[in-house]
Parts: sequence; C-alpha cells; structure tokens
Amino acid sequence: MTSKDFTEQGVAALKEGDKSKAHDLLRQAVELDPKNAKAWYFLSRTQTSIADKRASLEKTLELMPNNKPAREALDNLPPEDEDFSEFEDESEPVKSGSGYTPPTSYGIGSGIKPKIGGFQIPVAIPDAPDYVEPKTIKDDFITTVKNGIEILRRTPGVYPMEIQRASWWRFWQFSVIAWIISGIASTLGGAILQAQLAATFNNSAFGAELFPTPSIFVIIISAIISIPIGVVVLYAGLYASHRFVVGNRNGQGSFVAHAYAITLPVVTASLISNVTSLVLSFVPFLSAIVSIALLVLLIYSLYIAGQGLGIVHKVDNKTGYLTVFVLIVVQFVTGFIIALVLSPILLTSGMAFM
Repeated sequence: MTSKDFTEQGVAALKEGDKSKAHDLLRQAVELDPKNAKAWYFLSRTQTSIADKRASLEKTLELMPNNKPAREALDNLPPEDEDFSEFEDESEPVKSGSGYTPPTSYGIGSGIKPKIGGFQIPVAIPDAPDYVEPKTIKDDFITTVKNGIEILRRTPGVYPMEIQRASWWRFWQFSVIAWIISGIASTLGGAILQAQLAATFNNSAFGAELFPTPSIFVIIISAIISIPIGVVVLYAGLYASHRFVVGNRNGQGSFVAHAYAITLPVVTASLISNVTSLVLSFVPFLSAIVSIALLVLLIYSLYIAGQGLGIVHKVDNKTGYLTVFVLIVVQFVTGFIIALVLSPILLTSGMAFM
C-alpha cells in the first residue's frame, strides 16, 4: 500500500469516528511519505497532545504554506500545558461549531443508545467492540483483504504493520467472513463441476453411478457445515503450530500475532482461489489449467506465512517454514478425522432426500 492509500483509509476511519484506527493509518502514511501534507493535517485531528497537534500542523504548513484549514487550526490551538486526555471518553457531542464528529459506535452500558443499524456481538471476543455496524465490518474486511493481497505481492512495510495491529477481533472478523465466502464458493463450484460430469456421463450406467447428479440437500448442508469445519481446522493448525514454535524453537510471539500472521496471506490466497474456481467452474478445461496456478498461489502464501512467523517469533525463516509444515500436518489430520466422522452422516442424509 502507498502513502496515499493509507491516507484515504485514515480519513475514512476518521469520518466514521474511529480515531484510533485513523491515527494508526495516518501515522503509516507519513512514515511512508514524510511530504504527504494531507496525511499530516488529518493526523493532527487524531492526536490528543497539543504539542503533537502543533508539530503535525506546522509540518503541514511547511509543505503547504497556503493551507487555510491548517493555519486556522494552528492559530486556534490552546496553550500546550492544557490536557485533552480527560475528555477522551466524553460521550456527549460537543456543541456545533467545534468540528467534533460523534463516533459511529458506542459501548453497551455507557448509557447511550447504539446507532440504528448496528448489532451487539453475540459471542465474547477479546478486543472486540461492544457494538458494531455491518458497514464497518465490511469496510474492515475489504481493507484487510487488500492488505493481504499487498502482503502476497510483498509490498514493503505492509506485513509488519498488520502484524502490529493483530487482535482476536481482527483475526476472527477476517477469518469467519473469508471462510463464509470461501465455503459457499467452493461448495457451489464443486456442485457445478459434479453436475457437468453427471451430464457428460449420464448415458453410461457406470458413469451415472460414478458421477451422480448432485442433491440440492447435500449442496446446502455441505455449504453450511463447510464454514465451521474450515474454522475448526484452521484453529487446530494455528494452535498446534504455535505450541511447536514457542515450546520447541524458542518463539517469542503471542498466539494472536502468530495466528494473524498466518491468516493474512493464507486465507487471502484461499479466498482468491475459491472465488476464482467458482467463476471458472463453468469452463471445466480452463478451470483445470487455472487450478494449477491457484495451487501454486496457496503454496506461495504458506511460504510468505513462514517469513511472517520469523517476524512474529524473532526466529530464522527456516524455523518459520518448519512451523508452517506443522500447521499443514495438523490441519490435514484434523480435516481427515472430521471427514471420517461426518461422511456417513452426509451420505445417509443425502440418500434420504434423493
């Protein structure tokens, strides 16, 4: 991501009332490009220290001497010994004319009604807000996917930045939505391919038995259960690989940073692979060719994840790759066990509705 990208996302977060997120994004923008006047100006609007605000505004005017909003903001700054920190949790909007933008989400129990259109998270997730809006979740997911793509492209600075922002809320938010999309896409793609094979070989008794027409019931059930199965398999691999690198290779990273570092490239690549396979499932021969490229992409994402683990745990890349291997083995075993348990159930249910 470029400094301009971080600036645009930071301004968007500021408009939505998420000052913390805006501050992180705009800080990244000025670090990538110290001459980004727009980023310096909006960074000043996320800062509580008057000294920091003054420094950011002075930097803005140094780059853009005729910038009127920055000049007015600088002239209107109170004395530097005044403290803003005690007002950070102020829940009531300031009177009009102050330039204050109310936050877009509120904590339950603060005495303020949540914004219409949001919802309370039904499960307890560390670092999660008490109340969220669908638009915020969607925007965060899109941003994380874009950053995941930049990580696969090896854009400098993006991977370490995302690792620093690791939290269980960001991890589960990204993983669950990605697995929902991937689960639906892979199930539909498999059903389309099976239907095409059934139509091709329906004149042969052996072919009809080998490639039966897919049952709608089985398709729906497969789509529903593939999502929690995917999450369980992913978490099992993450947990085992973290135990391995911390217990056997002196890894120093937290579990959440470990999980997030792997999830960013791998789940992004999986999402791209499943959606692409669905789109190309209507062209079987082309799909078979592209599948090879998508497999290479998944392998490449694991390679990138190994390097990310090196950053998280402060170990060499060889240890990172070995940790990824442990992840793959545990996920394969977990998936195989789940398949053994569920296959008879799905087969029986499918036959009952045929």
